[in-house]
This record gives sequence, structure tokens and C-alpha cells, in this order.
Amino acid sequence: MADQTAERPSQRHGLQVSVFALTRVLFEGPAQEVQAPALQGNVAILPHHAPLLALLRPGELTVTEQEGTHRWAISGGSLQVLDGHVVVLARDAILAEDIGLEQAEQELMQATAAATKYQPDAAKRNQLDQQILWARARVALARQALSKAD
Repeated sequence: MADQTAERPSQRHGLQVSVFALTRVLFEGPAQEVQAPALQGNVAILPHHAPLLALLRPGELTVTEQEGTHRWAISGGSLQVLDGHVVVLARDAILAEDIGLEQAEQELMQATAAATKYQPDAAKRNQLDQQILWARARVALARQALSKAD
């Protein structure tokens, strides 16, 4: 019979984290913390976190490991925490360093302008609101990456 008091690998190393975007694996390995933009507000996941299932809105996803911190702008998705394992399924994601600030700012202006045209159409307005949040997340993260490079 197996010793039930033995530590799981995730307990020894903090969290075991997997981050996916569509068909890409963005990160897989041990980490100390995950921060994510849940619909109800930002969440921080640390070792020994209670089980959690959350929908994610567009924003910044951060994974902190021993070697440093990884930051992505995500367009939404889901997050699951169970037994020291964190799984993030993002609809789309881009690493902070790979974001083109000018393009993200242009997409934000276009989405904002288009949103004013669709006030009565709730479905179209919701879609444009999501595009605005996605563009804002990329702009904010690109600005952070540029300020750290200076």
C-alpha cells in the first residue's frame, strides 16, 4: 500500500502549471505563482490553493517561476486549480515581448470607434467590448515591456 503522507511533486515544487493557447503550449513546469484576470476580478494562485474553476477575461496572465516571470496578454479563456496543478486554456495569447505597441494601439482605436456605431445591437457591442479589452491588455503589456527595456 502506498504511503499516503508522501508529498506529491507539485507540493515539493510549488505549483505545476500548464498554459495553452489553441494548439500551442506556452508554458509547462513548476512555478511559485500564477496571476490571472478572472471575470470576477484578478486571482493569484499560490501553492496549496483551494480547488478553483474560473472563466478568464482579456487581460494579463503572469506565471512566476524560479528563473523569472512570464507575461502574456490573453483574450480570455479558463483556469482550473486542482491538487497543486494549474491549467490555463487561453483563447489567444501573446508574450509581452512579442506585442507590437503601434499595432495594438491602432486596433484599440478601431475597436473603440466601431463600438460607438453598435450601441443598440447588444451582441455586436459585446463582441466589440471583448475586442477593446483584448487590445487594452496588449497595449498595457507592450508599454510595460518597453519601459523595462529602457
